[in-house]
Amino acid sequence: MKKGILLSLGVLLTMAGEASGWYWPPASTEILPASPSSSDVVTITLSGEWPNNCIPNDSSISAVSNGIYFDVILNYPPGTMCLLVITPWSTTEYIGPLSPGTYTVYARLLGDPSVPETYTPMTEIVVAEACTDQDEDGYGSPASGLCFYPELDCDDDPTDDPAECPSQGGSCACGEASCAGCAKCINPGAKEGPYSDPTCSDDIDNDCDGGIDDPTSLDNCSYPGAANAEASAYGGSSLTTSGSSNSLALFLVPVGAVILLRFCRKKK
Repeated sequence: MKKGILLSLGVLLTMAGEASGWYWPPASTEILPASPSSSDVVTITLSGEWPNNCIPNDSSISAVSNGIYFDVILNYPPGTMCLLVITPWSTTEYIGPLSPGTYTVYARLLGDPSVPETYTPMTEIVVAEACTDQDEDGYGSPASGLCFYPELDCDDDPTDDPAECPSQGGSCACGEASCAGCAKCINPGAKEGPYSDPTCSDDIDNDCDGGIDDPTSLDNCSYPGAANAEASAYGGSSLTTSGSSNSLALFLVPVGAVILLRFCRKKK
């Protein structure tokens, strides 16, 4: 009777770190947050089922270039006996923050002679540029798709703001001369112009288009009614108006000549 019991136990027991190959690689890889930014610490969890109750009990992780390497380890004393029963398992590691880019997560099993100690690609992680919006205007520096607006803010430093125009929870009166330089008012969505507006004489690239008080197509600071920036150099005369006057003069001259000619013929 005792011999039968021992034989049965022998069938149900195995050595730790044996016959894991059928259960590797892991069935599931979970990434949190699912869409991480460059300011996040990334949580990676591998999970699956194991052929016995001596499940993986150690792990480590590292990042090299655009690879994340997850080592799953069976760390049991030699001769440890395990019960042959399918057992759920999981192990979690943390890494980051990571630079923006695409990373491949690899996993390998250590401590089981039946499984080659080579890395298996598990999944990819895309890390986006974090939104850094110090002046809280919705635009970030550097530009980030995680900000409310994806374009680059050319002035995101609220310490540049005049005292009367606080950007942090204040009431920056954008467009007013007293608020020239207020970082919260300087972004790709801000206005620059029209002509005579304070934004056309503050020596600031208010709308982040690369033009400063520019009367060309970059900004809306051209003289009213002018076809281009040259209008203001002619005492404020509109090029469009001048063009119309010249056309009218050319039309009137021939008419006057005809009237004078008919008058001279009657006099004869």
